This record gives sequence, C-alpha cells and structure tokens, in this order.
Amino acid sequence: MTKRFGHRTALDGLDLDVPAGMILGCLGPNGAGKTTTIRLLAGLIRPTSGSAMVFGFDAADQYDAIQRRIGYLPGDFVAYPDLTGRQYLSYFAHLYGGVERKRIELLAKRFDLDLAVRIGALSRGNRQKVGILQAFMHEPELLILDEPTAGLDPLMQREFRTLLRETRDAGRTVFLSSHVMSEVEAVADTVAILRAGQLVTTQSVQDLKDRAADLEAAFLDYYSGQG
Repeated sequence: MTKRFGHRTALDGLDLDVPAGMILGCLGPNGAGKTTTIRLLAGLIRPTSGSAMVFGFDAADQYDAIQRRIGYLPGDFVAYPDLTGRQYLSYFAHLYGGVERKRIELLAKRFDLDLAVRIGALSRGNRQKVGILQAFMHEPELLILDEPTAGLDPLMQREFRTLLRETRDAGRTVFLSSHVMSEVEAVADTVAILRAGQLVTTQSVQDLKDRAADLEAAFLDYYSGQG
C-alpha cells in the first residue's frame, strides 16, 4: 500500500501480512506511518495505491463486510461527553448486532470503570478504558489498536496485557501500535518496524531479542540502519 497526503508520502509500498491468531506489534517513531497503517486497516481512509485486505475484503470499499468483525481503538479516542459509559457502550453494542450486557459489565469491573459516570467527567485513563471496552466487548476476530494503554496506570496496563494474551489464545488477531517497547515485548509474537513510511523488517520478538540485549536495542539497531 502507498498513501499520500498531498505531496507527503505517509506510506511507501507497505507489504505486510498478519496471520490469524497472533499479536503483531507495529513499532516506529512519530511519522513512521503506524497510525496511517491502522486507519487503512480499519477502513477509515483509502490508500493512494494498493489495498488493505481484511478477511479477504477491501477494508475501504467493503467496510460493511468487516465492521462487526473488527474492534478498533484510535490513538486519539474521543466519545460523546454527555453520555454515561453505559449509554455509550450500549449504543455501540446495538451497532455490533447485540452484545450481552453481562459482557460489558464484566469488562467494566475488570478495568475498575464506573459506567454510571458521564464520559465528560472521567479522567483520561478512564476515558481510555471506555475505548478499550468498545473495541473488545463484541469479541471481534481482529483488534486494531493504536497506543491502547495511553493514560492507563501500571495496574491497568498489566490487566490490559492479560486481556491481549487471552484474545490471542482464543484464536483472534491483534494489530497493536505502541511507543511502549516493554509493552510490545511482553505481548507481541511478531514485530513490524516502520521507518519513514517503509517497512524495515518483520520478525518474531524472540528473533529480534536474540540479536540484541532487548527489543528496544534491536529496534534502535534496525532504525539506525545497523540491523
């Protein structure tokens, strides 16, 4: 895929395959193309050339075919401030085709989120929890997550990592973008490193760690062109 915004090339010939049942961590500095890739996969924007195929469907042209099968959490998650968490999630549960209320309540309890509070009155971390519940509550086959732990305290970050592993172990797929190396190292099976809109490498986390002291060191080697 290639994506240009005016004269700026955000993605330059990205060719990436994500097998089912794995967690792929997408790494790169600001401007590397991570968020653009995620928005293409979620069907929110169209590539300038090429296509983003999800479950065999074109994510942009056949969005209706994938909408209920994906869970998407943007890096700039916002929600209707005047609704309570329960009202907001109930609305999306209806869009997804019916999610059991018990499922929503269990996730809220797990993340210590009071669904009776207006979203506008929640802290940043608790608003992020609403976004996490929206992405996960219908148990989608593919999770597309952009900086999902932003604003979460360490305890909730750990709980989120546990949820990711459970999702993977259930045979579902996760595409995760994060600046937190330790988070990716802890949960990802495979890492894709982007630089200036191009894919530098795709390798298993273990293979990358075998090359360096840890994932961060391996990333820096590849990003500097030494990998």
